[in-house]
Amino acid sequence: MADKDIYNYFFKWSSPTTYDNTFKEPPLTPGVYAIVTIDFFTKKLILQYIGSTSNLFARYHGHPVLKKLRKDNYASFFFKEIPHGFYDEEINLIKEWKPFLNKQHNK
Repeated sequence: MADKDIYNYFFKWSSPTTYDNTFKEPPLTPGVYAIVTIDFFTKKLILQYIGSTSNLFARYHGHPVLKKLRKDNYASFFFKEIPHGFYDEEINLIKEWKPFLNKQHNK
């Protein structure tokens, strides 16, 4: 997917790593999330990972992929609260967007 598509889709979700009107701390509720990085050489956005969880707050503060990506470069965490069906939404998003690190669903 093109950068513009990533930006227009995921940057409308809430995020604790933004400075605009979508800023929000992840709640203790279920939902889906996306981890996006930027390639500073090409200036392109890279959708690294999509996941779902029953507790967005805990996942944000303890996600191993997010911690690893933050060691190497800037990584943003975007989320959308979904009270029911969040796992199905995760699978649909992975199939549609094919994030780099979601290998199990990219076959």
